[in-house]
Amino acid sequence: MRPRTNSFRYAFLAFVPLFCGRALAAAPPPAKAAAPGESELRAVYKAVHGKPQKAYGQIINAKAVLDSDETWKPDHVYLVYGPFSTGAHTLTIEAGTVVLFNDDQIRIVSAPHGYIQVDPGGGIKILGTEKDHVVLASFDAEDLYWDGIGAGSNYKDFTIQYADFYKAGAGAGAGAISTLHSGDDPALTLSHVNFYKLQSKGLKIWNETGLAPDSSVTVYGYNPKNTSKNTQYPVMDCDPVAAGTLTRATFATKAGVPEYARVISVTTPMVLKDVVWHDLGIPYRVMELQIPGDTYTGAPVKLTLEPGVTVQINDIIYVGGKTGNGETDMGNLVAAGTKEKPITFTSGSIEKHQPGDWQSIFLRAGSFDPKVTRFDNCVFEYGGSLPKNTMWHDSDGRGDVGSEIAIMSPPRSEPYDGPKITNSIFRKSGGQAVRARTMGPYRLNQLYTDAQYGNKFEDFADLKERQLPLTKE
Repeated sequence: MRPRTNSFRYAFLAFVPLFCGRALAAAPPPAKAAAPGESELRAVYKAVHGKPQKAYGQIINAKAVLDSDETWKPDHVYLVYGPFSTGAHTLTIEAGTVVLFNDDQIRIVSAPHGYIQVDPGGGIKILGTEKDHVVLASFDAEDLYWDGIGAGSNYKDFTIQYADFYKAGAGAGAGAISTLHSGDDPALTLSHVNFYKLQSKGLKIWNETGLAPDSSVTVYGYNPKNTSKNTQYPVMDCDPVAAGTLTRATFATKAGVPEYARVISVTTPMVLKDVVWHDLGIPYRVMELQIPGDTYTGAPVKLTLEPGVTVQINDIIYVGGKTGNGETDMGNLVAAGTKEKPITFTSGSIEKHQPGDWQSIFLRAGSFDPKVTRFDNCVFEYGGSLPKNTMWHDSDGRGDVGSEIAIMSPPRSEPYDGPKITNSIFRKSGGQAVRARTMGPYRLNQLYTDAQYGNKFEDFADLKERQLPLTKE
């Protein structure tokens, strides 16, 4: 006679496919305009019904952490309950394999959402092929969701190819794919990886190395019932250096991704290496972004924006860091758009945009190179709010006026150059277009309203009482 614990285990495991089967049988036929991947997932549930099973994670008699390298094969369906970890080992999943994850409605055990964690020294290799993809989905055919696959620091390998993720990104999880801050862990190889019907979270790529060049990720859609418009849940949450690995070839979104989530959210505030942000057809969003130079070597750091890029700003961008020490905080921003593809700096609000939604692009003379930092064919709009204190760089006695570009004079009493600003449009500011300290010896050498610069200033009519000269002796 088997021990009672094993009887419970086998009875429980036998229950899961029957549960899926009943949910599938009760489901209505797919609509003519079924969501991308929907019919394919239903076919997967039918195919795995009655297949031998292996369980992992937070369930009795199941393995919660690998004790050696392991390979999952397509002759079984694999069930993951709550967190399951690789340890310092490698999990390989072969082509054609189906992995189903616990969701928040399976109440037989008190396991959280299904999740695979790649531990230090460990790795994951999901090796689908063009013919036989690996499928990762929740247990049930209804709108129930699982977390994702994540890695901490010092992982050995993170390779996923020809894989389809269905209904991941649940609850308070980190994301359908997630990594932590790291400068030297391997880049993620995500080749021909598709995400269907994400619950609320996309990908969180916080390792500086980002995606490998041969990656190709496509996000097809979110749960259409999720209408929270939560700005914490973008389709991509990215380190600013890792953002440079995103191109239209490596990362794409489809029409099923809602507008509020269709954004590259750069939540890490420091740009510590030279990087180019490419035109992806969707905006980048920053809260406070600093380009402070390499904090270890003191070497200058440059952020370059391709023509056509849109940067949504919720607060402020510091070019050259915040301290004003030109020996250690030397950073540059190059935003050279074209007439056909301008670069736009705009509001990060998901509500109706208003003047003063963000503060400034702040430059401190001596901490950026005026021969490198430039803005050409750019649009600046909805900025110019006041910072948390008064505008410490003004010299006209007005501490109640913000600007979309703010320039602080150098510590030495001498004339100084601002960045090159040409052929650009300033509009809908909550204050002015440009403010700089220009009194006495602290004289800015450029007057950006001069015709030679080709700049335009629009939609300031409602702020006439606060329009002061752009420079003041």
